[in-house]
Amino acid sequence: MLKKSLDFDELNSKYKKEKSFFELELNSAKSLSQTNLDAVQNLKTCKTSLEDEVKVLQTKLTTSVKKLQEMENLNYNQEKLQKFEMELVQSKNEIKFLKNTVRLECEERMELLSKLEFFKKNHHTQKSLETNTTTPQLTNGFAKSADVYSRPSSALNNLKVNNSALKNKLKK
Repeated sequence: MLKKSLDFDELNSKYKKEKSFFELELNSAKSLSQTNLDAVQNLKTCKTSLEDEVKVLQTKLTTSVKKLQEMENLNYNQEKLQKFEMELVQSKNEIKFLKNTVRLECEERMELLSKLEFFKKNHHTQKSLETNTTTPQLTNGFAKSADVYSRPSSALNNLKVNNSALKNKLKK
């Protein structure tokens, strides 16, 4: 019986050791399980946080793309503005040239009118000396001769013909 009691005590001791070992393993597993649950919860929180960050980054990306498009449009508009400014400068230069041309033409016209007036006076003076007749009267810029009115342009042509005849006579 003693042997049985030793075996029993030994088995009881072994049982307690194994029980203690398994309880430690169970507690360790429970602790690890809780740690894993906490880690899973942490990962879920991180996932949600990262999804929110992705949304924010997508919004920023969209905003950046819009700003880039606006900048490209601005660059296009600046290039267009530069083109218009160049065209404006060219137009201003052309206007200057045309104004100068008009000024020169007006000066030439004034010179021709002055010469015309001079030749008119000389023609009338020469004609009155040659024929001893009176000069035709001017009415509203038209010469009145035999009840026919002629335009100043035709009078200018007549003056040119008469002026060349006058020059020929003066040369003789």
